[in-house]
Amino acid sequence: MDWEKYGWVKSSNYRQKLLLELDDFPQTPTDLRDKTEFHRSHISSVLQDLADEDLVECLNPDAKKGRVYGLTDEGEQIVEALRQSS
Repeated sequence: MDWEKYGWVKSSNYRQKLLLELDDFPQTPTDLRDKTEFHRSHISSVLQDLADEDLVECLNPDAKKGRVYGLTDEGEQIVEALRQSS
């Protein structure tokens, strides 16, 4: 477990919420917008940040529309720790 990444995720409601939503099933930014009511542009930015930290990955990176994001193994570890801390 990377505790620095855990703390980084924990410090943002946006990062926490998106990771927890992706734990259920891979989703598109539009799916995440509908579930969280966050602005789509903010979701895209947070997903990019999470991808830069290797917590999520785009499962169809060649798609221009309808990109699907899912958790990486490290992202799953962070989600498990978030659920335990709740």
